[in-house]
Parts: sequence; structure tokens; C-alpha cells
Amino acid sequence: MLNASDGSLTSATSTAITLNAAQAGKVVYQQVPTTGTAGNALQSLTAVVEDQFGNIVTTNNSTVTISVAGGPGSFTSGSTLSVAAVNGVATFTNLVLNTAGNYTFSVSDGSLTSATSTSITLNAAQAAKETLARYRGLACGVKYAEAVWAPDVHPSEIL
Repeated sequence: MLNASDGSLTSATSTAITLNAAQAGKVVYQQVPTTGTAGNALQSLTAVVEDQFGNIVTTNNSTVTISVAGGPGSFTSGSTLSVAAVNGVATFTNLVLNTAGNYTFSVSDGSLTSATSTSITLNAAQAAKETLARYRGLACGVKYAEAVWAPDVHPSEIL
């Protein structure tokens, strides 16, 4: 509502005014995890559909898609890579990567301007087993050497 007044004149108040967001123009990140663990779903990642002024387009229920923009691996086949926005908000809850490293993601929605995330660090999972290897050699009078190799349950290695 607006209220108008001018000194000695009687003030006037308008009826309620509703302002809606302009047409959808871009997808931006609202919440991005900073770390994760190989083989486990990342914490929720949220993207929003905004107009050119940065307002969330709450009438938008379009499909938002995520992909790996940079990093050593890709999402696993069971990851949910496309979700419907609800009132302009798209929440990704089932994103799994198996290879440790640093990643960036890209979200897109049809012809809207896409966005690239900040860097996310994916750590190796805990070791699933230890393998003891013996190497025979004669150098310097050593009969054999032992080394422990501890791969995690995914392609990353913990040494």
C-alpha cells in the first residue's frame, strides 16, 4: 500500500499493490556445498530461476539441469541431473561422484543464461581394504620390501 500526504491536506492510502518478478532470464546458484566424499551424495545443491533484476521467478516450474563443468570425473548413472523447479527453486539432492578431486558444476534451463558453480572439493572415501605387497630385490642387501596400498571403494587411492 502507498500512503500519500502533503502538509495540511488529508492523507490517502491506496489499496494493496502486487509486484511480480519480470520474465525469467537466468539460473543462478543459491546454495552449493564446498566439500563432499567420493561415492556419497553431495549435500543439497540449490539453483534458482531469476529475472534480469535478481528476483526469483516464483511462477516458474521449469526443468533445471546440472552437469560437471570441470573436474576429473562425472556424475554416477544413478544421480538425478534434472529436476523441476518449484516456485522458481530447483533442489538437487542425489548427486554422486566417484572420483576425488576439485569440481565445478553448470546449471542450465533451456534458453536461460546458465551458471557455473564455485569449486567443490571431493575427498576420497575411507580405505575399503589394505593390500600388502612384497617386492623382492637385492639392492643394498635388502631381501624384500613391503608396501601397503589402500584403495577406497572408488577409483581414488589413499596412500
